[in-house]
Amino acid sequence: MDPYEVLGVSPQADDDTIRKAYLELVRRFSPDSDPEAFKRISQAYELVKNEKLRLEHYLFNRDAPGDTPFHAFLQRVRVCEKRKPMAFEQMKVYLRKCTKK
Repeated sequence: MDPYEVLGVSPQADDDTIRKAYLELVRRFSPDSDPEAFKRISQAYELVKNEKLRLEHYLFNRDAPGDTPFHAFLQRVRVCEKRKPMAFEQMKVYLRKCTKK
């Protein structure tokens, strides 16, 4: 499942855009009217609702492009044109935190 496709947003979307798309979809597909769609939308939102979760999803999901999590990380940095890539030291600290989980 591609959470960006389910929510109808691009992978470069920020927290507010993702939240607005989620709320709009929840209004259209309430748990009472379409429980399966609501469940799928909620699961997608939980995967990408903030920057940390988006990066973890991109690094560690099985459908990520590339052979290794690091390769997927580098591709993610290249895709984000608006954002500057994090500094090397920040990257090392973040990757260490992710491997401790």
